[in-house]
Amino acid sequence: MSNIKKFITITILSLCTLIKLGHAQTINLNDAEIQIGKSDLVFHVKGMVCSFCAHGLQKNLGKLDFIDKSRYTTGTFIDINNQFAQVAIKPGKEPNIGDAVKVIKNAGYEVQAVYVNPSGKKIEKKDISDITLKNQSGHHDKDKHPNPKKLTSDKNER
Repeated sequence: MSNIKKFITITILSLCTLIKLGHAQTINLNDAEIQIGKSDLVFHVKGMVCSFCAHGLQKNLGKLDFIDKSRYTTGTFIDINNQFAQVAIKPGKEPNIGDAVKVIKNAGYEVQAVYVNPSGKKIEKKDISDITLKNQSGHHDKDKHPNPKKLTSDKNER
């Protein structure tokens, strides 16, 4: 009987290991294992401390036009304990990561990393400094643009 128990135990452990290895589309943030699908974005956010904060962030991220509101709550899942926000992307929509980062920053939080899985096969970590922040009209923010004078019209330049 003891050999059968050992065999079953080894088989179960082996299967668990294989399942874990096959789940290559997960990341670990602050002890949370997060599964990122092809239609997800995950933001590692620093500074969220209460559920009221999370609700406000969830509401504002849900206003972005590329968010799939049929998933999660209003298209977003906020985890204040593990400091991340996961958003669902509408099928066929291209996400504007810069707009989402701007919403998070305007709420008073720091975005430490952004994770995407565009192919559904490999998670990529985006460099925050490479993400272009745009305002609602699609123009660069003056304070984020390398040459803010080029964004304003000068009456003397005609």
